Amino acid sequence: MPGSSVEESLAPATPWMRDCYAMIIEEVRQHGPVHEDAVRVGVFLKTDRKLAEFRPRARTVQLILYLPGRVEHPKLTSAPDPSAARVVHYFTLRSADDLDDELLALVGVAYDFATGDSG
Repeated sequence: MPGSSVEESLAPATPWMRDCYAMIIEEVRQHGPVHEDAVRVGVFLKTDRKLAEFRPRARTVQLILYLPGRVEHPKLTSAPDPSAARVVHYFTLRSADDLDDELLALVGVAYDFATGDSG
């Protein structure tokens, strides 16, 4: 979907999925500017580097966060290669309630890490 808007990219998503995206982008914007790259599979969020991917699926959303180290969370489904400089974390959301304060805080950590701001 080159040249697609976020709205077009998320149009097939259910309302709860769009609510999750709204919560995530609000958290990101509290940290600073962000580029929303709307693609066929969802929306990639970028600053200096990619910080997150939001991928709606048939019944779930896959939220991918690029973090400085391994974290634990009930919605974490995998985080390969904890020795890498950027650890990719895969979270599965089944409702907007799954996007708790702890997970939203990790979105902020991903933003800060992508911009090189360690806090």
